[in-house]
Amino acid sequence: MSVAAVTVPRPTRFLTKPIVSAAIRASFAKLHPRVQVRNPVMFVVFVGSLYTTLIGLGAALGLVEGEGHPIFVLVISGWLWLTVLFANFAEAVAEGRGKAQAATLRSMRRHVHAKKLLGRARSSAATSCSSKPTTRFPPTARSWRAWLRSTRAP
Repeated sequence: MSVAAVTVPRPTRFLTKPIVSAAIRASFAKLHPRVQVRNPVMFVVFVGSLYTTLIGLGAALGLVEGEGHPIFVLVISGWLWLTVLFANFAEAVAEGRGKAQAATLRSMRRHVHAKKLLGRARSSAATSCSSKPTTRFPPTARSWRAWLRSTRAP
């Protein structure tokens, strides 16, 4: 009895350099109000960060009084901006991973691995690229009986 070696696929990295660089660019591009309004929660945080930035700058320049220490207001504003940017970054990473997975599935559709049935007990590996047009692969359940009849030895 022979034991076949089982190859375990290597797990892919969660964040790759192209996905991260595209996500950083997209996170800043998504700061446009038309994009932000699609997500109501992040739109409220976006408006709050704009408002606190204006209040902080006004307090720092002496135009607004009684709003607290300008540094404190600007630090709060910075945290709000980081929240909006991180949410945009996370959304862009998810989009990038989805696009990468879709590209992988498209390439898999062109190159399909299957087991070619040669007889009752024999089989060999085949791919859609290397198989001849006359090679018969197991069909859908609808025509299963007809396929079984055609592959039986006389």
